Amino acid sequence: MEYDTPDKVIADFLQTSDPEIILLVCEELQSLLSQDKDEVTIRDYLLRDLSCYYCYWNKWTSGQEWLSHVLAMLQSGKN
Repeated sequence: MEYDTPDKVIADFLQTSDPEIILLVCEELQSLLSQDKDEVTIRDYLLRDLSCYYCYWNKWTSGQEWLSHVLAMLQSGKN
C-alpha cells in the first residue's frame, strides 16, 4: 500500500539493499524458478511459506511469469 506499483517496491528494494542481499534474492528466485513448480504450488508457497500478500494473479498470468519479471528487474538494476 506504500507504493503505486509493484515495480516501485522492487526499485526501492534495489536502492536500499546491499548488493549481497540482492544477489542472494536473485539466487533464491533462480532456484525457485528452476524447480518448475505448477501454479497452485507456487501460489501456496508464496502465500503460506513466505507470507507474500501481493496478489500477482491480478496482473500476471502465472507466478512463474511474475517471479521471472521480478528476477529480471533485480538483475538489470544491480548492474
